[in-house]
Amino acid sequence: SQSSDALLCHVSHLKFFDRRQNPSSLPPAP
Repeated sequence: SQSSDALLCHVSHLKFFDRRQNPSSLPPAP
């Protein structure tokens, strides 16, 4: 469903953002 895909994309974006904001606690973004 579109709502499910949108949520997955949103969560993925948040993980990417957190990874960039906390390089010491998480591995660097590729």
